[in-house]
Amino acid sequence: MGPADAIATCLGKYIEVRGRASRPEFWWFVAFLIAGATLAALLDGQLTRWLFPGRGYMTELRRDGLLSLIFCLMTTPPALCAAWRRMHDTGRSGLELFFPCILAAGCLVVALTASILLAQFGIRTLMAVFGQIAMAGCAIAPLVLFWWLLQPGDPNANAYGPRPTGSDR
Repeated sequence: MGPADAIATCLGKYIEVRGRASRPEFWWFVAFLIAGATLAALLDGQLTRWLFPGRGYMTELRRDGLLSLIFCLMTTPPALCAAWRRMHDTGRSGLELFFPCILAAGCLVVALTASILLAQFGIRTLMAVFGQIAMAGCAIAPLVLFWWLLQPGDPNANAYGPRPTGSDR
């Protein structure tokens, strides 16, 4: 599957979470999202410079501009749905996309609770250890999700549907 087909497929399945998305389909769409966000940020910077000519520092990438906001709002649903279908292709539930969020929240809750309890006893060293563990959990969780998205899909039909057309397997 080429870039144009992948982008058309993902945008065509705007809010479709059923089925499977092949590796090329998903990663070409991710490349489109990165390029589109960069272009929107560049245009926002130029638009800001044009509207406010005395502010030269606003010519850099603007991720908080109107065009960036519109692009983000318009592409978030198909991006999440494509990732959901990509998880289906690897034989996992789409709900596992939220694994990093759940793990990070759990690590932060444990670290904050431990810090509060240990602060009452004046044990600063253990507070630092729990903080380090929480930071490690927050850093590792997205890497696990990234690893899952990189894995080849099931070569045959699985619980989420038949093998996607144009897949790389």
